[in-house]
Amino acid sequence: MNYTPTCSVGAANAYLRAEDGNTFVVQLDRVTSSASKANQTLEKLGEFRGAHGGYDWTPVTDESGQLASVDLSGEVTLRGIHVEGSPNLNFIMVTLAVEVVVPEPVLPPLPPVEPTMSMALNADYTVTVTFTGLLQAATDPAGPYVDVAATSPLTLEPDQMMQFARSRKP
Repeated sequence: MNYTPTCSVGAANAYLRAEDGNTFVVQLDRVTSSASKANQTLEKLGEFRGAHGGYDWTPVTDESGQLASVDLSGEVTLRGIHVEGSPNLNFIMVTLAVEVVVPEPVLPPLPPVEPTMSMALNADYTVTVTFTGLLQAATDPAGPYVDVAATSPLTLEPDQMMQFARSRKP
């Protein structure tokens, strides 16, 4: 099917009105040679991909499935080619191109994560400290506590003096 309108639209979106009981694909091409010749050269503009039972509007999309913008200035010959299915084609509607902006989702802030800490006595009498946040140690339970430059898990030998530990937010 060739269609040769004279357009003053410029950047445009194209919609196919068609129906098919199943899915269908119709490729939209621009005829880049003379429309009156038998062997026409084509430029692919996109595809109409439909999946509906009655007549409905299907936009032309690009390779990634996004709404395609096509340049329709002057006399332009468009061709629709059945690629898949056998839809009944009604007509093509051309509109000024619109930019479809999908906003980034706005997620609520995550609640603060409280630091955690656990200790385990190993069979070889070493102690493994597993923690999140920053590990702090003191010789007295009342402090003062100082930051320990360590990553979790930390394994301690039993040859050190008794210490108290806590983890805090970084």
